[in-house]
Amino acid sequence: MKPLLLDLANELRGDVAAGRAVPALSTGVTTGLGLLVAHIAYAAFIFSGPLSAYSSQGVGLVLFGCFAACLVVALAGGYRGAIAGLSPALIVGMAAIGSTMDASGEALFVSASVALILSAVLTGICCLTLGGCAVGN
Repeated sequence: MKPLLLDLANELRGDVAAGRAVPALSTGVTTGLGLLVAHIAYAAFIFSGPLSAYSSQGVGLVLFGCFAACLVVALAGGYRGAIAGLSPALIVGMAAIGSTMDASGEALFVSASVALILSAVLTGICCLTLGGCAVGN
């Protein structure tokens, strides 16, 4: 772990010395704000209708998931400019699943949250498996 941190510190020092820090920080802030707004809107769409009472918890859940995905992609990804975010197709699917669940109250929120978490974990496992088998380019 220590060599990784030293490599990161050396790379940051080189970026500051070469004058690449300001463009990188402005790009990161702009992208981060865009992801923040988009994911709050996505969460509000998923946790609407019968789930609207739990929209604040849903926003927190989606934002934490986005943060975790961005962190993993930034630290472990093979491409330096990669950004992680939710797919709009997933949002429509999760909103449909959440609106058709046959539960009420907290059971509905827990069921929708578990469905969201399981879909994210299973998608991650599938992507790791495809990457481990060198299926993609």
